[in-house]
Amino acid sequence: MIQSSAKILTKEGSAYIRKLCRHFAHKVPASYTESDGRAELPGCICLMHADTDALAFTVTGKSTGEVMRAEDIITRHLLKFAFREQLEISWDQAELKEN
Repeated sequence: MIQSSAKILTKEGSAYIRKLCRHFAHKVPASYTESDGRAELPGCICLMHADTDALAFTVTGKSTGEVMRAEDIITRHLLKFAFREQLEISWDQAELKEN
């Protein structure tokens, strides 16, 4: 499995989770609470968490290609919803070892 994560500094993380999950829910299973979200993107699971100063994403998938596609989907949509902010988004990938 491949896992990728990103942490974005923003005070609007909870609002972005709500917007992303509501948007994704039109095409894929997605759910959210005040501080957490989950979306089943093609070939991947995306977990989201917001605290007072940051928004974190963790994407897990079977291949690098699927994870990169999910990163692109999330990044494009987040930048669209966050047009009032200049967000710095950087993804870090790691291969997960199966036990």
